[in-house]
Amino acid sequence: MLIADSAPQHHYEEQPEQILIVDDDVVCVRSLHAVVAELGSVAFTTQASDAVRLAKQLRPSVVLLDIGVVA
Repeated sequence: MLIADSAPQHHYEEQPEQILIVDDDVVCVRSLHAVVAELGSVAFTTQASDAVRLAKQLRPSVVLLDIGVVA
């Protein structure tokens, strides 16, 4: 016998998390990608000039970013 719950249920389509990796070191990009790949959809760039464009386009949930300071 099945009993239906009479309380309204809301089901929202779950969107995969969008993760953006920005690092000029390809080894770091590969390492980070391996760690987060199963958490969502991963995009990456090694070019700082592409980072803002990708962020605007993809609207990622998380940005993993390597920031270097030039002295």
